[in-house]
Amino acid sequence: MNPLSVYRVSAFILRRSNVGEADKILTIFSKKIGKLRVIAKGIRKISSRRGPHVDLFNEVSMMLHHGKTMDIVTEVTTIKTYRTGLSTWIRMRAAYLVVEILDKLVPEHVEHQDIYATLHETLGIIETVEEQKIDVILLSFCNEVLMTLGFLSPDKHFLTLSQGVSFIERIAERKIKTAKFFL
Repeated sequence: MNPLSVYRVSAFILRRSNVGEADKILTIFSKKIGKLRVIAKGIRKISSRRGPHVDLFNEVSMMLHHGKTMDIVTEVTTIKTYRTGLSTWIRMRAAYLVVEILDKLVPEHVEHQDIYATLHETLGIIETVEEQKIDVILLSFCNEVLMTLGFLSPDKHFLTLSQGVSFIERIAERKIKTAKFFL
């Protein structure tokens, strides 16, 4: 981790949860640091200028400050939002499945620039590909992430999305909640 008290990262928002009256805990996935949980204080206030930037599926640039237990978001700007391209229910479910898989599989504070690039590419494809091909994209994403993390050898891959998701559930020892919409 960077020894400076304030640092900047580019990251995707994977998960958000409310804390207290005005704060959110964000799970982000950055290119240099990997998965990280940060707190955004005052983000839920109506007057917050940072609130719209911390939407799911956004690629953002964040200024973070080292806190005692969690790093604190001090500034955030949107680099690219994928939410507008996820206009149909099928596309939205696919994006949720992608970020949930990453949230379950990737350990915290481990750099994965290749998975970051894969996430960027996959969300872009989900926005534009024909809806009938989304299952193929999701299967390809599962296979690639599993190979990158060392759970699959390069000569082995899953042929169906349900096989890949059930393997991920066994690895993570938790259910993938959004998988029930695809399988």
